[in-house]
Amino acid sequence: MAGIAYFQILIFTINNNSWENISLTVMIYVIAAYYLGLFAIILLQFYLELMIDTTYANTTVIIFSLISIFIGNIVLSAQKGKWLIFILFPNLMFGRRNGAIETNWPVINCKQTILIAIIWCIILTALSLLKFKNKDIA
Repeated sequence: MAGIAYFQILIFTINNNSWENISLTVMIYVIAAYYLGLFAIILLQFYLELMIDTTYANTTVIIFSLISIFIGNIVLSAQKGKWLIFILFPNLMFGRRNGAIETNWPVINCKQTILIAIIWCIILTALSLLKFKNKDIA
């Protein structure tokens, strides 16, 4: 997975001129938000797999990610319901959505995105550990 993400970053850097104006710090924020978001999605899938069948967990995570990306535009554009963007964390993994890369899109702060992803990782890890302790593996 890490190799695929590095390849995507390399291709995007070569083919997109907008990365020329990005500092190393901002690029680190973008990559950190992306990896923390991926890690949170993996933790969400792990937690769901402890409760339901793997196929349903995979499908649920894919649908959640798609809904997050599609509804995220609406939530970011609206003046109301900004709290919903914190639940739809997969939408914030991308630099153009989380404010790291300058665009005309309404965005939130990239540092807030990283904090949201860390909070989700902690919550999902704690829930997974609690569920794993109570699960009979036999």
